[in-house]
Amino acid sequence: ARCIASFATGKTTVLHLPAATIANEKQRINDVLPEGQWVSTQDVAMALIIEPLLSSTKQSELIFGTLYNFRHLIELGLSPQYIGNAATAREFILNQNSNAKAAATTIRRLAGTLLTKHVLDDSKYMQSTIAPHEGMRHHPEFMTRQFTNGVLLNNYTRFPMYQVDFGGGTAIWADYPDMTLNRCIALLPDPKGDGVAAHVTLPRKELEKFHAIISRQHKWKKQHGKTISKPSNQAAAC
Repeated sequence: ARCIASFATGKTTVLHLPAATIANEKQRINDVLPEGQWVSTQDVAMALIIEPLLSSTKQSELIFGTLYNFRHLIELGLSPQYIGNAATAREFILNQNSNAKAAATTIRRLAGTLLTKHVLDDSKYMQSTIAPHEGMRHHPEFMTRQFTNGVLLNNYTRFPMYQVDFGGGTAIWADYPDMTLNRCIALLPDPKGDGVAAHVTLPRKELEKFHAIISRQHKWKKQHGKTISKPSNQAAAC
């Protein structure tokens, strides 16, 4: 673990994105899209974080790796009772000046073009990269090196973290261990049920600029948003 952590310099903050803010931005974007095109609530929630993140980096463009659920691809033959991981990553690039509309429409386009071929190609790549007897032992290091200069996107907002009794009652806070990646956006349900909690991991200097950009430019932060403080106890990890 110490070896993996040494690759990353990221620090994590958690921000609240209210449901009303996401809905208003979703409506604004969908109103200007050509007929037949649309973006989802999930696309917009992620895009609202991507826009200031892009402005916080010195790089002219960033590569994003976003995880997509492939349970709906019936050709893969997954049983409805299957409860294991069923996700694959698709990559895209955004330049530093890309706005929320560009980010949301790009995410939606990739989701709409996910095919069985992509999942099988990813599986073959992993099988050729990691020897069978090694299992997933080197997977964290592999992922860390892959995203040194990019951003990993993940979305847990559909998982009922605050409705499930994990054995000691329902959770008051859902989280995960410190990320070993330099840049990551993970969306989780808001503890109070209002929108999402955005867990944003960036290098320290970029995170400081990210906060400054949000405070200066983004109305949702000034009017509604806040950095979420984690409860001191009774927290449930996911």
